[in-house]
Amino acid sequence: MPPAASSRKSAPQKLQVCLVGDSAAGKTAMANHLAEIAGSLSTSYTPTQGCRVLEFDTRVVPAGKTRETSVAIELWDLSGQKRYAACWPVLVPHPHAVIYVSAPPEATTATGAAAPNTLVNPRWLQLYPDVAPEQQAIFAQHDGHRAAQDGIRVARVDLRNPESIAEAFHSVIARAV
Repeated sequence: MPPAASSRKSAPQKLQVCLVGDSAAGKTAMANHLAEIAGSLSTSYTPTQGCRVLEFDTRVVPAGKTRETSVAIELWDLSGQKRYAACWPVLVPHPHAVIYVSAPPEATTATGAAAPNTLVNPRWLQLYPDVAPEQQAIFAQHDGHRAAQDGIRVARVDLRNPESIAEAFHSVIARAV
């Protein structure tokens, strides 16, 4: 006889999310903020070597649903240094979502500047062909572009405004659940 249904909540779904982009774009600060690490929006810069993986839970209302659900996140903070960029799809070959972080205009980039009229290097958008455009986002730290790039929606974020980061992140997660 099958066990009786319980009122116990099911375990949260675990989503692998890649955070990629230019060096010094603020990926690590964003990742730390999302994982609620103290001092997360620090202005000091230390390049990420390879990658960092942060695990945390968040609550979102999935796209098309009305009830909030708990989601376990495995956030891959991938180094923006040119020597590591080719490793991104090897480290996380089938992520549930990809967030491309566009460096502010004044930032020096090591992975190659985006082409004119784009926010991120078009090469990056080809690294995860199996991830649907609606499960990807570009986090732009400047107002230059508002339209999607290659069908990927753009979210305006500001490292001085933590709510903008959380809101944009939850929007991506809601579409990936």
